[in-house]
Amino acid sequence: NSYSEDFSWVTAASGIDKLGAITEQRLFVENGELTLLAVKGGQAVVLKAAAETPADWEESALEAFTCDFHPAAVQSMGSAFYYVDGGTVMQSADGKEWTAILTDSPVEQLVATDGMVLYGIGDGKIMMSADGTAWEQDDASSDMALLPSENVAAVCAPMKFNDNFRFVLLGGLKDSQPAVWKKTVDTTGANTEPWTWFPQEGSAQAVYPALAQPVMMSYDDKIIFMGIADSEVGNFFLSIDGGRTWAEQTGNYNHPKDIKADSFAAAADEDNFIWIVCSPSGQVLKGRLNRLSYGVNQTVFEH
Repeated sequence: NSYSEDFSWVTAASGIDKLGAITEQRLFVENGELTLLAVKGGQAVVLKAAAETPADWEESALEAFTCDFHPAAVQSMGSAFYYVDGGTVMQSADGKEWTAILTDSPVEQLVATDGMVLYGIGDGKIMMSADGTAWEQDDASSDMALLPSENVAAVCAPMKFNDNFRFVLLGGLKDSQPAVWKKTVDTTGANTEPWTWFPQEGSAQAVYPALAQPVMMSYDDKIIFMGIADSEVGNFFLSIDGGRTWAEQTGNYNHPKDIKADSFAAAADEDNFIWIVCSPSGQVLKGRLNRLSYGVNQTVFEH
């Protein structure tokens, strides 16, 4: 049944003025709330909307940041957001009110989280912290000169073979070449694995995509990659082998085609919906793989 492997999409909102002038953005969808951290007209802002009313956004200026804000580097862990602002680690419970929790930080940029630990890059090394204040260098089995420095994105995903294990994928570009790193995490703490550089081998079509404004999502036991190309949201790229190879999707396992955007953000929620926010159009899209909606309303299948 091909229908089950298609996505169904709705335009949840369109022409939202508050989403128009955004040039950089990162979306988090948690507990029925959309939190969009963004640069708008050169200013750091946060926009919030309830998932039930995605046309109604509340905007707040972020006065706490002193340096250029890059929302792609915001991480959400536990019930807080974290960001490094010019060497100061900042924390926020709601994305609006930010507090400095560490000055003179050894990390210049946060790059990932596994849900228990924050990961950042500082002095060319991968650093780790459970709370954003105490940092130590994490182990790496590969040359850290290969760490990505542009178009950085990350995702944490479960390992299929064992509920106690998850992995973190860190991707981007280094000297215009794909740079992908992976760390396996044992949530029981019994095993510790180093970060490992993931060679992107095989055909040119199979390597990590070099699109701008990258977003990675854990979805349907796969990793979905999205990015911008030529003022459009590019097709989904899927990895089914934990980030080793990537395949561009041209069929219906995809978002609606021809989404115009100079800037966009995307995130998946706990109900398997993928949300996409587009600027300058001010469009909000919401979609779900049909197969993943079956458990939500089983009555459809009772005769």
